[in-house]
Formats: sequence, structure tokens, C-alpha cells
Amino acid sequence: MRTIIAIFLVGLLWLMVIPMWHTPDEQAHFGQVAFMAEMGRMAKGQELDLTSEIYISEVLLGTARDELGNNKFTFHPDYKLNYTEDTTGIYEASIAALAKRVDRNVFVKSEATRYPPLYYTPASILYRLLGNQDLFVRVYAVRFWSLLLFIVNIYIVFRLGTTLFPTGSIYPFLLTVLVGLHPMMVFANIGVTSDTLGNLLFSMFLFLCVHLIVQGISVKKIIFLCLTILLSLYSKPQFIVMVPLSVVLAAILLFPRLTKRTIKRNVFIMIVISLLSMGILLFLRTGPASTIYHVAQKFDFASFMKFTREYTFRHTIGEVLPWYWGIYDWLGVTYPRTVHRIINRILLVCAVGFIVWCLRIIRYGLHKDPRIQSVLFLIITQVVFYAGIVTYDWLSWYTTTYPLGVQGRYLFPTMSIQMTAIIIGASALISSGWRWRPVLIGTLPIFMIGLNIVALFTVIRTYYDYTSLSTLILRVSQYKPWFAKEFFFVAAGFATIVSVGLFIIWPLVKRFNKKDMWPSLS
Repeated sequence: MRTIIAIFLVGLLWLMVIPMWHTPDEQAHFGQVAFMAEMGRMAKGQELDLTSEIYISEVLLGTARDELGNNKFTFHPDYKLNYTEDTTGIYEASIAALAKRVDRNVFVKSEATRYPPLYYTPASILYRLLGNQDLFVRVYAVRFWSLLLFIVNIYIVFRLGTTLFPTGSIYPFLLTVLVGLHPMMVFANIGVTSDTLGNLLFSMFLFLCVHLIVQGISVKKIIFLCLTILLSLYSKPQFIVMVPLSVVLAAILLFPRLTKRTIKRNVFIMIVISLLSMGILLFLRTGPASTIYHVAQKFDFASFMKFTREYTFRHTIGEVLPWYWGIYDWLGVTYPRTVHRIINRILLVCAVGFIVWCLRIIRYGLHKDPRIQSVLFLIITQVVFYAGIVTYDWLSWYTTTYPLGVQGRYLFPTMSIQMTAIIIGASALISSGWRWRPVLIGTLPIFMIGLNIVALFTVIRTYYDYTSLSTLILRVSQYKPWFAKEFFFVAAGFATIVSVGLFIIWPLVKRFNKKDMWPSLS
């Protein structure tokens, strides 16, 4: 729990540092929140859906997009707003005053997202409760809603780790830190975006699947799994991928038990069939299933393979992978090349280790171990999830001549799988009897903490003048609500430093000499 508190404070600090409209598509997501709050429904057809209040603030803050989708910040890392020598920005009072205009809820443009309502409904309620407050208060309040969802997600990742890894080991702690302090994961989950709820629900799906494999079948867990899938479909349409993954789960659970015709097995089969039927019927009406049919009808194998060979591989390595670790300031700022080289080398070593682990599992016939089967399921999930993204990217290019524009954050629903593979890979390459094994594996969370610091400094350097601490505090405080200015920002920064030291680094150091907490994973 203390680790979760530290991660929460890190997220809160990021929330305060990042300027409004600078998390991925934040103004569009908040536009949907505002539309649902003002109109009490989802936008339809071609109707305008962005309020004048949001659009004027975008113009004043330089984030209003042109016809190509670019603004003053897009691919222009040198562009910065003009700041004052006070805690109030040049246009801050003007933006705050928009809340008192009678025409603030007039819709002037089409830019809001049109995603399913599960994330936006609670956010719109929060918007209405704070309807008399200025725009900064409402936006950052909804950001806080996103942060809470992110923290619940990290707790579920921890529970996934305790189910997947040996009892009493340090690996659940490592998994929690690697996911919770991944800088781009934090950045993408503290803004106004339904991705936070989608990531949470997919983590819940993974946890329940792994729990079923490791701990066995129960009606209660299956009901929760069905409910999670249904809620996910009302959060992100692409999560229809959970339906075929449920078939994979059923195969892993049932094939070793074909001779045991138990009541639980029959109940499970009935529920899985009902779930699949319900999912198909639901999405025949609402869209995602029709998308699958659309892909199937237009699928051209030769074109797909050519696109994958000539574009997908190159794009994934050259752009998606760097974006996965951190891309800020409207795709204009990332880390120095040295940082990316270090990341790539660590990933390469861990990938080799994971392959060694897989070969060891095959050699010694350990595939019947439920935890090994859980890892197998997670690998299949990652492959299917990525294949779905790649296929949709091809379809976008095939029908419009423009690729979807895949970003690294599209892989965040399965980040717990990726970090699990990194932990297994690092563990597999180091002998369980070697005295330095804990130190070497323990460098992974230390590295992630360091990368988070580098990322936060990169963001601060991009947006603000940091020549002195007092100047930095003044700059960060501008264009923010009262609870993210001066004292609150300093308090959050101090609490973050102390909590990371006491609740993450110190417990990790204390466990370095306890070899029983660093067991072999095969």
C-alpha cells in the first residue's frame, strides 16, 4: 500500500506540472465531458460538440488545431508560452472569466471525441458539480478522476503480480514499480482521457484470467470476468479483442480437464458461451463487430504482408518504441538519444533472457505449471492485441491511403504483460545462486525511477524557465487552478521525493540481502 501511495504522489506531481491541453488529445476528451454535462447526452452525427469556452482557451494557449490537426506546439519544441513574473499567466484571468459568460456552452466546432460513455459519465457529473468554477478547476478536477483510476489500475497490477509470481517474492513489488513509474504511462493517465479507464479494465481482465488459471475456476470469478468484459466494451470499442481471448482462456482451463466432467466445468462452458453470444449480439448493434466484418471483407493478405514488411516493422522500431517510453509537447520532445540507447540495450538483454526462459520451460516440461500457463496466456494476449492494432493500421491505409498513426501508448493496456516479460527475462539470465542476483535484478525499478526523473525534468525544461527554484515555482503555477499553485506544488514535490525514498527505494535496498525473495522463475 505504501508503494501505491508513492506512485499516487508521483502522478499528482505530474498532474500539476503538465500544462492544460498537453496530455494526449485532452481538449477533445474534455470536449466530450463538457458536451455530455451541458446537453445530457452523447453528440450525434455532424453536430458541433466543442464549447466556445474550450475553443477560446485553446486559441489563447496555442493548442487550437488547424485543418491538418497541428497547432503552435506540434513538432515545434522551441515554442513556449509567454509567462509573467507572477503566479497568474497573461491570459489566465481571461480564460477564468469565460466561466461567467452566458455563451460559454455554445458549441462552435467539431473536435470532441465520440467514445463510449463509461468514463465520461462520472466525469460529466463532476463537471456539473463544479459548474460555477473556472475552466482550470474543472479540467484539473477531471484529471484527478483520471489519476484515481490510474492508481486503482496499479493496485490491480500488484494483485496480478501476487497471483503470477511465487508467494513471498519481491517480483510483485517490482512489477508494480515498473508499471506505476513508467513515465509515459503516468503522463498518458493523468490527463482527461478514457484511456485511464480502458487501461484499468484491461488490467482487471488480465488479473481475473490469471487468477482463474492459477487458483482455479469459481462462479464468482467468472461473473466478475463477464462484467469486466461488458464494462470494457462500453469504455473502448477495440476491447472486443477480449471475446476471442476468452476462448483462449477457456481452452487453457478446459483442455487439461477434459476427463473431469465437473459441475464447475459445465457451468464455465455455459457462461463462456453465453458471454460470447452476448458480446456478438451487443456489438452487431453498436459497431465494433461490424468493424471486424469490415476488416474480413476487405482483407487482402498480400497487401497486408507488404504493408507489414515495408511499414509496420520500421514504424514500430523507429517511432512506436521511442513514443512508448516518452513523447511530450505535442509529439515534439523526447529523451536524448543516449537515454534511448540505454533503454534499447536493456530491452535486448531482457528479450534474450525471456527466450532463454521459454527454452528452459520447453526443455524441462514445465508447461503444466499453472503460473507458466498464465504467462503463456499473457503472451498470446499481447500478440493478439498488437495484431489487432497492426491490422487496423493496415485497414486505415488500405481504405484511405493514410495509416492510423499508431503511438506507443496504444500498447499501455497490456503494459503489465510487457513488464512481466522484462522481469522474467532479467531473472532468467542470472543464476539463482549468484550473490549479486538481487542487486542486478533490483536495478530495474531503480532504472525506472531514474527514467521518471529524466522525463519529468525533460517536461519541465520544455515548458518552463528553471534557472532558479523560485522562478520555476512561479512558471509552473501559471494557468493552473488554486490547488496546483505555489504552496501546493511545492508540497506535492516534497512529498513525492520523501515517499519514493521511504516507500520504494529504502524497502528495495533492505531486501537486497534476502535471497529467498529473489527466487528463480523457472
